Amino acid sequence: MKPALKSLAFKFILLSTLCSLLSTSLCGCETMRKKFTRKPKHQPAQEEPLLMPEEYNPEFNKDVLYKDYLVYWRSWQDELIAHLEANLSHKKQIDCAQQAVLNLEKLRDFLKPEKQQVLDVYLEELKNLRDKIKEGNLSGANLALIKHKLTINRRNILHNFMYSKVKNDLK
Repeated sequence: MKPALKSLAFKFILLSTLCSLLSTSLCGCETMRKKFTRKPKHQPAQEEPLLMPEEYNPEFNKDVLYKDYLVYWRSWQDELIAHLEANLSHKKQIDCAQQAVLNLEKLRDFLKPEKQQVLDVYLEELKNLRDKIKEGNLSGANLALIKHKLTINRRNILHNFMYSKVKNDLK
């Protein structure tokens, strides 16, 4: 019977040791306590930093703006001619013509009245060509005539209104 008692005593001591270790680890050890405590679901809202917008001077030099609008007009006019030659989308042709007219009108605002009158001739011609493109029915000789007029219009404007020739005529 002694071995059975020893076995029973050994189990009792082992069980009590395990219980005491378990109770110590759950109660006394703070790291275990941290593991089993609930964390708040939502962190407190952090205040977002307030960004102050910096004001930039929107005024650019008139020389720079004139050059920019001249380049914009030229690129739209070139694209219009390319779309007419390739007979691409009619909608894109109308858009290119409209943008070319708008940029030429903005370019006009930088010129003195004498030069504005000269540019108005070319601007009216471009508006007439835009209206013909909007009407559609561009084919054959009519299409070739419009492309030719656009090319001449482009050449005349670039020749007469390049920045080096009109820099003294800017407002």
